[in-house]
Amino acid sequence: MKCSSVRRALAGALLACAPLIAQAACDDPPATDVDWRDCNKAGADLRDADLDWADLRGTNLQGADLAKAHLIGARLELANLREARLPHAILTGVLLSGAVLDKADLTHANLMATDLKGASLSGADLTNAKVGDANMEGSNLAGATLTGVNLAGAFLSRANLSGADLRGVDLETAILSGADLSNARLQGARLAIAVVVGANLAGADLSAANLEGANMRTSNFTGATLAGANLSSANLPLAVFTGADLRKADLTSVTLVDANLRKARLQGALLQRAFLMGADLRGAELDGAKLEGAVLERVDLSGVDLRGISLKGALMAEARLSGANLQGVDLEGAYLLDADLSGANLTGTRPQEAFLRGAKLDGATWSDGRLCAAGSKGECR
Repeated sequence: MKCSSVRRALAGALLACAPLIAQAACDDPPATDVDWRDCNKAGADLRDADLDWADLRGTNLQGADLAKAHLIGARLELANLREARLPHAILTGVLLSGAVLDKADLTHANLMATDLKGASLSGADLTNAKVGDANMEGSNLAGATLTGVNLAGAFLSRANLSGADLRGVDLETAILSGADLSNARLQGARLAIAVVVGANLAGADLSAANLEGANMRTSNFTGATLAGANLSSANLPLAVFTGADLRKADLTSVTLVDANLRKARLQGALLQRAFLMGADLRGAELDGAKLEGAVLERVDLSGVDLRGISLKGALMAEARLSGANLQGVDLEGAYLLDADLSGANLTGTRPQEAFLRGAKLDGATWSDGRLCAAGSKGECR
């Protein structure tokens, strides 16, 4: 037989066997290094299975039971683990980028150093799971349960955590820039020194949460609940708090430059030494708030009721206070250079204790009840 004929015969035999070889791999029992790429293992019973370093890329494991299974270093990119059971499973160092784990049970699972970039875990239960050093950039965790999870230092940039349950979760130093946390439950969560730049927290519940020193520049807190939260020394320039609940929140030394706090509820809030330059507080409720030593230059408090507020030592150059009610407000040492107090109510105050040079007082009601004439500047005429 000619050599060329022999080569053709051998090639044909190998091609004929190829499907059988592939099929045999899918039929292999669970074992370390098993190759189940693109295999269908939906609903499989793999409890306590040893699948360390297994190749499960693109594998269909929907509804499979992997409770207490070992998958250390396994490859699960683009795998389908929808509604799979993985309680107490060990997935350290696993590659799960692009995988689907929607509604999966990952309670008490070990996901340390796991790559979950772009993975979907919508509605998944990760209660008490270990995810230290995991990469969850761009992952979908909408509606997921993460109570008892330690996410300190986690990388969650651009992740979708809308409606997720993160009550009491440790997110200190975590990276959440651009993340969607709208309507998330974050009561008592710890986000000290976290990076939450440009994140969406509209409607989120952050009651009693700790955000001390967090960087939340340009983040959206519209309608969020932050009652009793600690935001001291947080960085929040250009942040939006429209209609947010900040009652009794600690905002000492916070930076809220050019922030939007319209119609925010700030009753009893601590704002001592806060930086509020250019902030919009129109319609805000400030009953019992503390503003001593706050920097309020260019702040807009037009029409706001400030009765009972202490502005002692406040820096308010060019502040807009037209139509504001300052009845009985402590103005000792307040710096109101070129401020707009037209139409403001100053009855019961001691304006002589404030610095009012250049302040516009047209139509203002003076401390003694006099109505200031048009063109009054620095003093009531």
